[in-house]
Amino acid sequence: MIIYRVKLSGKGAKEVVDRLASLMREEDRKRLGGQLDLRHNGHGNLYLRFDKQKAYLGEVHLSDYEDVVKVKVKFSFRELEEIREACRRHNLIVD
Repeated sequence: MIIYRVKLSGKGAKEVVDRLASLMREEDRKRLGGQLDLRHNGHGNLYLRFDKQKAYLGEVHLSDYEDVVKVKVKFSFRELEEIREACRRHNLIVD
């Protein structure tokens, strides 16, 4: 098993989040919007898990299984509603 850890900030981080959002299916963005409270830890972190096999094929699908690509998005604010608004701005969630 190979583990990669990448830490991005500023414009680079925003570009990655925007790219992930553009690749996500609308149903996954809706699902994420409904599960935001479960994927947020109260300290400004949002945890996303994507299907590793689908990612290999160039697709981005949310997953709750074990064989996943884990992504942690760290926000400069902690409140869930602020994170929800930032996710909307970056098209990560739809209501």
